[in-house]
Amino acid sequence: MRLSATYNFFDGGELLVRSVETIRPNVDHVSIVTQQISNLGNAQSPRSTDAVAELLRRGLVDDVEFFTPDRSRSAGENEFAKRARGLALARRAGCTHFLFVDADEFYDPDAFAAATSAIDRHGWETTSVEVMNYYGRPTWRVRDPFEFVPFICRTSSTPVFLGSFPQQVDPTRTVTWSGSTHHAFPATEIVMHHMTGVRLDLEEKLANSSLNDDPEQIAASRGRYERIHDLGPGRFVLPDGAVVDIVEVDDVFGLGPVFVD
Repeated sequence: MRLSATYNFFDGGELLVRSVETIRPNVDHVSIVTQQISNLGNAQSPRSTDAVAELLRRGLVDDVEFFTPDRSRSAGENEFAKRARGLALARRAGCTHFLFVDADEFYDPDAFAAATSAIDRHGWETTSVEVMNYYGRPTWRVRDPFEFVPFICRTSSTPVFLGSFPQQVDPTRTVTWSGSTHHAFPATEIVMHHMTGVRLDLEEKLANSSLNDDPEQIAASRGRYERIHDLGPGRFVLPDGAVVDIVEVDDVFGLGPVFVD
């Protein structure tokens, strides 16, 4: 196995460096597909621009490609095109496997290493993992896994926007798959730790999300986030009626210093 982690990046620069630092020892190739203007027409923040420059300066990434969105297409279509470019970079680097990553996504290094060994041993062509969401702080985690995300797949897979997948996943991440060679990892073995509600600037995330393609979806997302800094350990009912059960966990990815009060 030769594995590439390819980052689809625009905002969340306060998380990007630590995410790359965490995954770098377990992959052979890291690429970042970034853009100076978002899919919604907004300029990238200096914090996010500086994060990419720092990673390049430290030699932690192998390829950086700048993406120019086609404003005649939806934000989701542009996001998918960015991910497809990341897969192309993985193939160009001679990688046999890849995974899509965003700046706010983290994996436990030991669990990640064990999972890659299992994939190599069993020959699974596509895999998926469950997602643990975090809100407000990097130590406030929703108790149970929330959804699935495609994990490590062969670079021979073909990205398909709005394609099918064994579980319901982000439509910008779907790839071709075969039932006989797909493996869904149980949460007891590995999960993706998603700092979805952990930001220095949540408005930057919301204003540039591909959810803006659907007014109802982005309105629901904004409603979910509007009380985020009032949350803490315990059970809460969010403005959209969703119930979250938050537990306090260790700051295993070392993000606390970024988000001190």
